[in-house]
Amino acid sequence: MHETCINLETTELQNTTIVNSSSYDAQGLCQGFQARRSIYEDIAIEASLQCRTDFEQAVGGLKLDDSVTYENPNHGHSVSNLMPLTLPERVELLGYTSEYLCLHDDEADAANANGDVVINDRKCIQKQLLMKLLGRFMAVNRKQGQAIMDAFIAYGIMAASLNKEQHFQTIEQYMDYRFHDFGSEFFLATTLFGMDFDPLTVEERAIAEPFVQTGYRHISLLNDLFSFDVEWEDTFDKDQLVNGVCVFIRSGVSPSEAKERVKVVLRSLEQDYMQHIYTATSQGLLSLRLQKFVTAVAQQMVGNLVWSSSCLRYNLAYRLANRANRKRTDSHVDFLAPISTIHRKRSDSVLNQSSKDVDTVIITTAEIAIVAAL
Repeated sequence: MHETCINLETTELQNTTIVNSSSYDAQGLCQGFQARRSIYEDIAIEASLQCRTDFEQAVGGLKLDDSVTYENPNHGHSVSNLMPLTLPERVELLGYTSEYLCLHDDEADAANANGDVVINDRKCIQKQLLMKLLGRFMAVNRKQGQAIMDAFIAYGIMAASLNKEQHFQTIEQYMDYRFHDFGSEFFLATTLFGMDFDPLTVEERAIAEPFVQTGYRHISLLNDLFSFDVEWEDTFDKDQLVNGVCVFIRSGVSPSEAKERVKVVLRSLEQDYMQHIYTATSQGLLSLRLQKFVTAVAQQMVGNLVWSSSCLRYNLAYRLANRANRKRTDSHVDFLAPISTIHRKRSDSVLNQSSKDVDTVIITTAEIAIVAAL
């Protein structure tokens, strides 16, 4: 199989280019999935740079040795790979969002690894940035932005109740946990936003559910596979590391063997996804809108492989060399300086842009209070 899903209309693919499978190390994964990449990557990179500037100015320097987010010298920005069907005018906001989430996670991870507590003032400022960001989604499209807001609030409430110290007996138990910990509903809502799709109806969601469950389990577990080396190196108490690879390590196998077992699970999920496509299409269940959605999730699965297998964020050798260089030079390295040479063309931050012909942004007091408490 060379095409994973239903072929889209030419207009759906005109903003993408095919990623040659020989340009990345697939490690036997996503066979039959055709990767694509957005041609509007420069916009996503520029947005990431602006987010770093905003984050630095508002929050201050990150408390880590290094912070590597979107950078991938071979395959570019994560949004251009994982969300290639995003409309050109929505790439910027998603690029900014992906950067914010990485910077936020990096600070939290660094604090957890060192046993530190993120200063309350910094957390409050980060939440203020987040509220502005969520408001931008709602300014572009009220209904779609509200879905993103609702998904984020639900994720925050749910995440607070998750037991991150539990040890899982099976990989199936872990994937059930990881599906929620990954923030799948938030990822789903931003994916739909990027395509200018209103939230799925109850009937559509029932049909799409097998694709959501399978696709986002694959994405979250594949992230575990490629981020494992960096996480293992950075975690002082290995027994507390929450990662799918660790589920197999705790069963008594070596890290290398555990990774191979994770790949077996990933291949099984890929086969399941293709089977879902065959079943749904043979039964005539997929409307044109659902065809596009199913294609978008498949693109996220293979795009995640393309990006994760070669990004600097998960490259342990690069991260260690970078830290060693900083210690050797004993100088401050501006984390705002990325590998990209893209120049900023916009004078305004995404957070400060005013939009014409958009819905009025109304974020309720209750929503503000809930986000602030997360």
